[in-house]
Amino acid sequence: MRNVELGVRVIRKWKTYNDIKENWQKGLELLLMHENSTIIQASIPKTLSKRFDQAIVEGKMYNFSKFIVEPNICDDDKATTTDLKLDIGYSTNVIEALNLPILMYGFRFTPFEDIINQHVDESTYIGKIGTHISY
Repeated sequence: MRNVELGVRVIRKWKTYNDIKENWQKGLELLLMHENSTIIQASIPKTLSKRFDQAIVEGKMYNFSKFIVEPNICDDDKATTTDLKLDIGYSTNVIEALNLPILMYGFRFTPFEDIINQHVDESTYIGKIGTHISY
């Protein structure tokens, strides 16, 4: 762990649950967007969920420091295509930032034909954000 500060916007936050033990929370996951629009995933263990759940709000910007960078292995909780992710620990600091040049939303579009023909990496989440009705 190096003392690096990373300014990001929280674009998504959700709780993760154990597949075997019903209603057993594993922790929190975050999707963070950096000023160059890179999406980074961050994991918060269950033991720190209470501390960070109320302190981190979707849409707000924060400076993260004293976090651990680890490989973003392919499992059920992987929500980005980046090779690395942040692990939030006991010594991680999260401070709200007000003046970072970060967009409010980040999207990566996949052509509809690729989705229909199943030419999409299985690790990609697909969601509908709108429908074009007319020109």
